[in-house]
Amino acid sequence: YRIAPSAVGVDGVSMGGARAMWLGLSHPEIFATIGSLQGAFRRDIPRFRELITRHRGTLSQRRIQLVTSDGDGLAPAVRQLHRVLDEASIDHRFDVLEGPHDYIFNRGPGVLAMLIFHEAALSRP
Repeated sequence: YRIAPSAVGVDGVSMGGARAMWLGLSHPEIFATIGSLQGAFRRDIPRFRELITRHRGTLSQRRIQLVTSDGDGLAPAVRQLHRVLDEASIDHRFDVLEGPHDYIFNRGPGVLAMLIFHEAALSRP
């Protein structure tokens, strides 16, 4: 397909957020933006660390976002991935919003954070 790589992003929620991050970190040449909302990263942090190390050069040119909330049981792992990105000097956005890990949050403040990030990042040259 003739799609400009600068116009393609990946994101997801909870388990989908972990898989979206995995896909984006595994193939950063495909995605201009990589995001996750309340990602279920718990057991995968060492694997994410390996991918970040392997693709550090390309990832440093991508826009990355991690979003969690103060009532998210997965927040400790999201914070841990945030620290891994910091340690690798990968610029990224990290936000902790108010709310639980539920559909109401994900269809409200969560999806707004996701859409605002990708719209702004993908509309910049």
